[in-house]
Amino acid sequence: DLTSEKRYTLSKISKKSLRDLKDVVYVKVYLDGDLNIPFRKMQQSLKETLDEFRVYAGDNIEYEFINPFAGRNAKLKEDMVNELYEKGLKPTNILDTDKEGGSSEKLVFPGALVQFRGTEVPVNLLRNDPGTPAEENINNSIQAFEFELIRVISSLSADSVEKIAFLEG
Repeated sequence: DLTSEKRYTLSKISKKSLRDLKDVVYVKVYLDGDLNIPFRKMQQSLKETLDEFRVYAGDNIEYEFINPFAGRNAKLKEDMVNELYEKGLKPTNILDTDKEGGSSEKLVFPGALVQFRGTEVPVNLLRNDPGTPAEENINNSIQAFEFELIRVISSLSADSVEKIAFLEG
């Protein structure tokens, strides 16, 4: 990382959390298939982040990119969309332009399911601010990958649960 603000370096807390993993964290990323350029950039950045996680966690981080629509008929695609939605992943529509100038709308799930010791937690990776251009939303999302994933991994792998009490009166 040659940037002055160390933009592409994992934080110390992230490195410690990854080194301290005692079991395998499995990440299923549902961002694969025929994507437009911004989402391909997002996919590549996510792959690089997960590869960086593996540097510190070793074999305790496993991941897979899945195209939820590959090789399925219309009914199975609909079932897959409903299943991912019920698990907490939010789909988004993207507009894609073909070579002849036509456009089409596609449904993508820019998210992941993180599994650890039988517990599965959804992570929506697209920060979608309606007042912000799509390209900027994707760039903001890419910058937040480390935080979002480490937040879930740390909470899943914590040995104890912190408790907070409030007293009134």
